Amino acid sequence: MSRASAFVRRLSLGVVDQLLSSGSNFVALLLGARYLDVVEFGSYSLALVSYTLTLGVTRALCSEALLVRPGEGAEVRRNHADAAGAAVWVGLAASVAFALAALFTSGATALCLFVLAVTMPGLLVQDTFRYAAFARGTPRSAVVSDATWFAGLVLGFGGLVMAGAASAPAMLLAWTLPGVLAGWRRVVHEGVMPRVGSGIAWITRNRDLSVRYVLDFITGAGAALVASYVLVVTADVTAVGSIRGAQTIFGPVNILLTGAYIVLVPEGRRAAARSARALTVACVAASVVFAAVAAGLLLVFLSLDGAQGRLLLGGTWDGARTVLVPVGLASVAGGSMAGAIAGLRSLAAARELLRVRLFTIPTTLALPIVGATFWEARGLAYGILISVWWNVGWYWLGYARALRDLPAGGLEGSGGPVAPGPGAPLGGPATGEPADPRLPEEPPRRPPVSRPRPLTPLDPRSSR
Repeated sequence: MSRASAFVRRLSLGVVDQLLSSGSNFVALLLGARYLDVVEFGSYSLALVSYTLTLGVTRALCSEALLVRPGEGAEVRRNHADAAGAAVWVGLAASVAFALAALFTSGATALCLFVLAVTMPGLLVQDTFRYAAFARGTPRSAVVSDATWFAGLVLGFGGLVMAGAASAPAMLLAWTLPGVLAGWRRVVHEGVMPRVGSGIAWITRNRDLSVRYVLDFITGAGAALVASYVLVVTADVTAVGSIRGAQTIFGPVNILLTGAYIVLVPEGRRAAARSARALTVACVAASVVFAAVAAGLLLVFLSLDGAQGRLLLGGTWDGARTVLVPVGLASVAGGSMAGAIAGLRSLAAARELLRVRLFTIPTTLALPIVGATFWEARGLAYGILISVWWNVGWYWLGYARALRDLPAGGLEGSGGPVAPGPGAPLGGPATGEPADPRLPEEPPRRPPVSRPRPLTPLDPRSSR
């Protein structure tokens, strides 16, 4: 299999995995809205939002470092176990927070928080194993894990609906319990137990990445939350609804981007091992593809007539149609900077990534608000459009700055760490054969006595 076809295969599996992951969240939210009353659905939604925020922090602290620092040889197994151990610590801290919050609430909200407190460590371990699968170039195992979760969710929700026992705590348990079981299945199948004792050490070793990744996530999520509240106050609620409707139909682009990042970062690391030019070509190609997908969707939606649009969005279509062009072009901009963001993460340039985020937050907040103040829905849409394209330039500039530190011969030429190639099993060489968890880890080789042992790249086959 050629390098290009192998990459396309892994990217396709990444998108499929993201569809399963996002699909389980979407089904959980949709069925909750369908079968719960307003009060219980509020408690249920609060639990889902709490899970999403905790998951984002966990990925930044524990999982994303695996994509650029998976280790070599026997280190792969140890790093995988250490990252999972770190996820357990974050999960336990979150569990304590949710349990304490539950003590100060009552009814469905308290029960939902208790469900999260019980299941959160297992859910975070499952997601960390998912990242580890992509880090070592074996996305099929992640797809199997998320498919197992999705199947369990469907069975659990189906049983509750048929029994007429749908409630917020029961539906939340039917969603979280299959995720915990899917994570435990990966632990047993891969023979890698989370090393809780080394979890904090993993975060500490990678603090140059994890701290900045956490700050990047918090500032990004916080800016989005603040913007949502301010826009509701500044703009008419109908205007905000029109924007959200138009953004909803470009959801496939967001799913594609989210699924692609988890593949693009380790692939970018391998490209950087060859040369700076190889990484740049990969990043530019990714941006062109994502921007083209968004532009294609925009053309399709512009061709819809009123009846077809209302079939897609219902009564929201009429308002969404008026802002379709700026929202679609903003989606094109999001695709255009995807390659730069993936490149920054591939280079482990967390400092530059955070710097760009902090620099672009003021325009991200101010331009939509100013536009909404003077031109309502269209002003809001064009404010978002201008701010996103402004961000595109700064992310690519940040990528160019980070690229200056990459040696001309790539990371491999500098002796830097390189992500193992696809097919490299946990703790084994890049042979393409699955690892046998019963085998002991390969002991580290002792360096020559005559001179210090230089850092050596992986077997060249591992970068294909």
